[in-house]
Amino acid sequence: MLVYNVVEFTATISLGGEMRILVVDDEPSVLDLFKSYLGGLKGYEVAIACNAAEGLEVFRSFKPDKVFSDWNMPGGGGSALIIGMTAEDFDLQNVAVVTGYGVSDEDALANINQALQLQIGAAFLKPLNLRLILEFVQK
Repeated sequence: MLVYNVVEFTATISLGGEMRILVVDDEPSVLDLFKSYLGGLKGYEVAIACNAAEGLEVFRSFKPDKVFSDWNMPGGGGSALIIGMTAEDFDLQNVAVVTGYGVSDEDALANINQALQLQIGAAFLKPLNLRLILEFVQK
């Protein structure tokens, strides 16, 4: 499992292959960041949702290879989404949780610990480092 303390970084990398990525977050700026960055790279298709319930619907229809989810969201957080994906037999090593805005450092670390107990692949603290996000997508 990987845990990242991240800062913003911009890179331009073009990769072959087709990768479907689902991003679930209640912050439009985070959704826009993922959609413009990963969606702008060759071979990536990005779908977005703004809460766990919507994320699970999109997950079922979109069939992503990787999932990024905020941990704290109104209407159901990352844990609800992860439990739903588990019921669908999704490999949780392909799931990363993002957390940090609006919570203390102590709360952010508690969120990461809770998420990692669900056997996910990675956890990222906001603000996000795009290079590390891409590394997770590629693994």
